[in-house]
Amino acid sequence: MSATRPSVGGLGTITLVAPLTFTTSDGDLVSGKINSLTGQEKVTNLPYTGSKDLYLTSVELSLELAVKEGALLGLSLVASQNITAYNPDLPSTATNQENGSVLLKFKLADNVSADLTATKSTYDKTNFDMKITSNGNWIDLAGKTKRTNLAVNDETLDGDIVVTSSGPYTANLRKSSGRVQGEILKSGQQIGVVVDDVIKVGGVEVSIR
Repeated sequence: MSATRPSVGGLGTITLVAPLTFTTSDGDLVSGKINSLTGQEKVTNLPYTGSKDLYLTSVELSLELAVKEGALLGLSLVASQNITAYNPDLPSTATNQENGSVLLKFKLADNVSADLTATKSTYDKTNFDMKITSNGNWIDLAGKTKRTNLAVNDETLDGDIVVTSSGPYTANLRKSSGRVQGEILKSGQQIGVVVDDVIKVGGVEVSIR
């Protein structure tokens, strides 16, 4: 662990690097490493007490779960937030903009991986992307969420989820009245629809409920 303070009475930064190893009650081994965990001091609660608090600003770690049958799951996480102009103790608003990003990666033993990214650059919107890869083939889902009530932090889907793939198929999906609606395309040409959670392509219907 390292800690720095640029001047007497200044704001400090603490960085932690550490190995991780533990065993579950079933005898499975979890091992990995905190590559970096950084916290930064910030003066808050002005103009009253001017208290100084420590906030997490970035984390990078990797884990591997090994069961008795062999390696099963790999996990890595990279996340960060900028608190220079943001006070984490106060609600995220137009004048106190929360911003940050998270990248979560899963890797399975059968050559399947999944990457999940979320990026928040404004207080009321979040962009997300999920990519699943299997033996070189992939499918990607991307979209955004938005606050419906600016006074509440909860966000809901805003616009379409755009689905692309390594093949010729794509789709545009959206929620309406609590159900999935959308269009399915092949090489840019519509070949089917999704109506009330039901995929309809070439006379075949499949429910996704």
